[in-house]
Amino acid sequence: MSNFWGAVHPTRGAIVRAEYKTAIGHRVLMTLTRPGGKPVPFGAMASLLKSEENASIVGDGGEVLLSGLPQKGTLQVKWGNGQGQETTCRADYIAHKSAGASGLWNATSVCQ
Repeated sequence: MSNFWGAVHPTRGAIVRAEYKTAIGHRVLMTLTRPGGKPVPFGAMASLLKSEENASIVGDGGEVLLSGLPQKGTLQVKWGNGQGQETTCRADYIAHKSAGASGLWNATSVCQ
């Protein structure tokens, strides 16, 4: 879901309709590295190329959890303070279903 909150004002005994935009696809746990093997920095923003809707924050070791992704595609990753020091790279990926019942898919990619 791209919007996790909404404002509704039900009265006692009421049923309220709330609409949320959802994304259909895979939940992918991805490890992103830069050329040379260093992980993408903690706090970087990763999203599908040309889409800000499925954005997520990169954690320690370059790991990022994204949902609603196709099995293969390209991510856009950004980090920096945005004042002329922002770095952007692209990472092509192909996700593979992991063993177990987690429902997660895994991928690794070099951000170039």
